[in-house]
Amino acid sequence: MIDPDVSHGKSTEAGETLESVGALNSVEQPKSNIINLYIGNTNEAENPDAELEDEIYFELAKPAEKNLTLTVAVDEGFREDDDQYKSDYCELFKKEHNMMVTSILSWQGGVYRYMKVNGATEGTITIPAGQRKSSKIKLTFIRDAELMGGQAFIYPLTAIDTETGEEYGRLDYIIHTFDKGARGERDVTIVAYVNTEVMNPLIADQLTRKVEKMIWDPYEIVPVVPLSPVVDILNVRTAMLKNEQGRAMLGYTTDMEYVLKHNDKYIQPMRQGGMKVCLTIKGGGTGLGFCNLTDEQVADFAAQVKVAVDIYGLDGVNLWDEGSDYGKAGMPPMNDASYAKLIKTLKETMPGKLVTLTDTPETTSSLRSVQGGISAGQYLDYAWSPISAFLNPYADGAELKPIAGLELAKYGSISVPMMSSKMSYDEMEVIENNLFLLVDETTVINDKIFVFDDLTYIDYGDEGILTGTFSMTLGILYDMNPLLESPDYSYAYMTMIETSGSLADYYAFRKDW
Repeated sequence: MIDPDVSHGKSTEAGETLESVGALNSVEQPKSNIINLYIGNTNEAENPDAELEDEIYFELAKPAEKNLTLTVAVDEGFREDDDQYKSDYCELFKKEHNMMVTSILSWQGGVYRYMKVNGATEGTITIPAGQRKSSKIKLTFIRDAELMGGQAFIYPLTAIDTETGEEYGRLDYIIHTFDKGARGERDVTIVAYVNTEVMNPLIADQLTRKVEKMIWDPYEIVPVVPLSPVVDILNVRTAMLKNEQGRAMLGYTTDMEYVLKHNDKYIQPMRQGGMKVCLTIKGGGTGLGFCNLTDEQVADFAAQVKVAVDIYGLDGVNLWDEGSDYGKAGMPPMNDASYAKLIKTLKETMPGKLVTLTDTPETTSSLRSVQGGISAGQYLDYAWSPISAFLNPYADGAELKPIAGLELAKYGSISVPMMSSKMSYDEMEVIENNLFLLVDETTVINDKIFVFDDLTYIDYGDEGILTGTFSMTLGILYDMNPLLESPDYSYAYMTMIETSGSLADYYAFRKDW
């Protein structure tokens, strides 16, 4: 892990060494051994025929001592159309990576009907002596009317030394016949969390939504919200602010550290599709937190955060002051200006990045007024209620006041837990009542920001925990909105949430490390 201490003047590059001779890389998703690409849903496309391209290359850990030529082709068992081998490979992949995949079987025409290497069944790449990086070779993935939609097809590629037969590298391409749509203009901003102690962050990239208006006579379907990914901002957790010999230090849980070190695999593919991925920072239980920092600690900590955000290719941070354990012996008391100064310094240190806040009233009370000339809300991109509460400081007569300088359009009152079938009736009723405040025509509330709790896997008895939570919550704006109801029942709205084929199994996208 990098040392985020930027006061020592040393390099902040990771001090790891490559144990292998090198790696086979995708141009689309470099430094990842699993490449997820989306070719669209055959069943829904106007034209079922489509192609998707990528290029791959090999990069050695050190310059080649002599010319090296590698043959790139699909794994031998797939080339020979050994359906039992393919089935075993898919089962092993699912067990190792918690992703549902399938393969092109022999009766479907074999793997090369749907995949080409340089337009053929195999190709070669060469690394000249003294060089580290090979030439590139083109891969083409093909979709036609007979390729089933909503699936995740696996194509294992190997790079074999043409002289010795030694395998130098392997990539598993997952080609999804699943249409993610385009982000375009969004009617709402959807925020979600992922707890890396349990889940692979890529689960956030497996959900789409669309809204349609159905007119009954004459029958017509009118698009309202076009097909698009569900999640706009993903907060991955957890990082921590910890006291280390008087310094405010940025630290991580073991799982968060792993994900950051392997961000090319677990974070960058989502960012390529336009999702914003931010690091959630909480308290580290040492008595030092966002609310009792000195000016020197604020500057030091903000510099560490910037280093981490830059090195790991993140879009910003989410501040969630929970678990700091203020009041510990030897630690300074909370002071009103500390949190506001930290927010301002972070935004000024990272002007192009998101700075968001989970509004925890017990630690954010000082932010509701100007502190030392700082209106903290002017430096926040968004703030929202914690999942455990429903806060609406903008409502008429609200006892809780808004964060100074933060406009209503940037505050999300609707924070929704994953709606498990194990919830009690009373728990569900509270959630529903809060959601219907969005459309009651009297409550002053922002209906453009929705925040969802940790995304989770599908479990037995909770098969609809993801699709059900999102469809019910977003359906309030359309399907169940009394302002949009037809008095003569001549039309209706429908909100649809769909998932990729790789998510279509129990416990899919649990962490695989």
